[in-house]
Order: sequence, then C-alpha cells, then structure tokens
Amino acid sequence: MASVAVARTAPVDTAQVLHDRAMQAQLEHGDKAYAAFVSGAPAAMELVLNDATLAPKLHELTVSRLLDMVMTNYSISFSRAVSEQDSSSENLWDSVFSSIELTMWSVILSFLVLVVFVVMMIRMERHLRAISLHTTAQH
Repeated sequence: MASVAVARTAPVDTAQVLHDRAMQAQLEHGDKAYAAFVSGAPAAMELVLNDATLAPKLHELTVSRLLDMVMTNYSISFSRAVSEQDSSSENLWDSVFSSIELTMWSVILSFLVLVVFVVMMIRMERHLRAISLHTTAQH
C-alpha cells in the first residue's frame, strides 16, 4: 500500500485506529458514516503515502504519528464533505417542503372557494324557490 518507509518505534494497530475514527464519524454523522469512512480511508492513506513531495517529511515521522496525522486530516476532510452534502440535502428538503406547503395551501384555498360556491348556490336555489312559490300563489 505505502511506498514510504518510516521510522519504526512501537507496533501500531491500524485497523483499531481506523475503527476508532470510523466510530467517531458514526457518532457525529449517523449510521451510514461508518461504512463511508472505512471505504474511503485506504484511498486517502495511499494518496498521502505515495505523494513524492511529502516523502522526505514522512521519513522523519514515527508510524504512530504518521497514522495519527493521516487519520486526523482524513477525518477533517470527511466531516467537511458530509457537512456539504448535508447542507445541500437540507436545501433540497426545504425546496421540496416549501412546494408541498404551497400545494397544501392551494388545496385549502380551493376547498374554501368550493364551499363558498356551494353555499351561494344553495341560497340562490332557496331564493328562486321562494320567488317561484310566491309567483304561483299569486296566479
């Protein structure tokens, strides 16, 4: 995975570090964040470890420090990406909700107009019936 050799000190459990960071992402961003975090982490690590411009500085770090630095940067970029996605989905929800709200108000207004129209027709019918009875009573 990595072409960079770094100074070794103590063994580091990369899987455990990844699991811990993924659990933090899950707590912050929801259940689907764990799988998304874990699936993107290897590519992020590979990108950093294969970067030729970073290689001299990476040689100076211990494995634990290097892993911590990569995971911290990946966590920050993951959180930003999720936040941007959340804000765009909130905007989408707002637009959908506002159109549903507009539709509901239109339905309510249409129903009110219909009720007024029916009441007016009933009153006209009663008035015409009274006129008709009055006219027939005079003949």
